[in-house]
Amino acid sequence: MSIKQAAREERKKFSEIEGFSKKFGYIWDYYRYWILGIAAAVAFCISIGSSIYHNIKYTQIFYCAIFNNPLPDETLASIETDFSDYYGLNPNSETMHFDSTYIIDENGDPQTNYVTIQKIGAMVASKSVDFLMGDEFTVTQYATDGYFYNLEEILPTDVYNALSDYIISFPQLEDNSVVPCALDLSKSKLAESGTLYTNQPIGGIIINSENPLVAVEFIKFIFGL
Repeated sequence: MSIKQAAREERKKFSEIEGFSKKFGYIWDYYRYWILGIAAAVAFCISIGSSIYHNIKYTQIFYCAIFNNPLPDETLASIETDFSDYYGLNPNSETMHFDSTYIIDENGDPQTNYVTIQKIGAMVASKSVDFLMGDEFTVTQYATDGYFYNLEEILPTDVYNALSDYIISFPQLEDNSVVPCALDLSKSKLAESGTLYTNQPIGGIIINSENPLVAVEFIKFIFGL
């Protein structure tokens, strides 16, 4: 039977069915996979279009990676709102993001650790991370590997002096030079409020950050400067 003949037969069967519900049932029984496929394709296109529109309309001006300190979405949203207000973020064109999904446990699942290390490595390589903070053991690895800015060079002099008691210097594995590149965050607003609860929290500005000055403002924000 040709396609044209098959279509003619289908139209004939459909015209002989009485009642809307029966017609709908016939269509669903014979064409539901086509309908579901088309619906899925439309939903996918809408999702992609929305993502493209969002990326065109908004510029992410700050991304903070938080290690071994998982937080609920409500808490992350609260940090974002508070810092956005402090910074003066333009809600019509700018966004910020705080991500606490980074988990590295030296006694935990090696596969989970590997995935986290690969994720943060890819994010840093793409210049998508501005500030990294978390437990002392984990963040120290990144500080000594040269991931962080020299705070003496990036912070304004008055801010550097105000935070002198909290600045931590680390020897760099590459040349063994000692660089003041991290901050003790245990006295920051985030730690004192219980939001940053991981053991001996420290943090630093990622050296290839595209928004280092926003990261400086974040440091001022969490220390109440």
